[in-house]
Amino acid sequence: MAFSEEIERVRGVSGELALRRGPAGLEIVANGVFLVSAANAASSRALVGAAWPRVAGDSLDVLIGGLGIGDALDEALGCPRVAFVTVAELEPAVIAWFRRHGGAAARRAADAERAGRARLLAADVADLIDGARGMWDVVALDLSLIHITEPTRLLSISYAVFCLKKKTKDSSNTTNTDNKRHV
Repeated sequence: MAFSEEIERVRGVSGELALRRGPAGLEIVANGVFLVSAANAASSRALVGAAWPRVAGDSLDVLIGGLGIGDALDEALGCPRVAFVTVAELEPAVIAWFRRHGGAAARRAADAERAGRARLLAADVADLIDGARGMWDVVALDLSLIHITEPTRLLSISYAVFCLKKKTKDSSNTTNTDNKRHV
């Protein structure tokens, strides 16, 4: 059996974080508990992909809570109906690791950022949702909602996707989409 090679270890917002390369690819561990692994890429992609048949229209604005190793972001950027993706990642180190070690998905994300189609923020997704209600067509929470200081609570891992009603035009006859880029 192959073991993981540690690439980097840091003290993060939620405690100790480790980036490792395992048999399937990158892995992120927080306080000894797996947050994400390339072995589970399909679940992050399926989370975002589940929204496409359930939300109408084009020029979709997507909010993703949790960057991980970038699979949900890559899935959203690959959908031709998506105009803009915002990713809120609580841990700045995870964003830095993705940019340095994320391979092709990180390069596609950087291209999308340069083109004005994506933005990665070191922020709590709850703050973005609370501060800009009605800004997104899809909100995907690709979060491991474990109590980081108590890693024995493995039953708390959760994922969710919300397909929101398409934004309507306001009284000035323009859609309220540019504000989210400045949240």
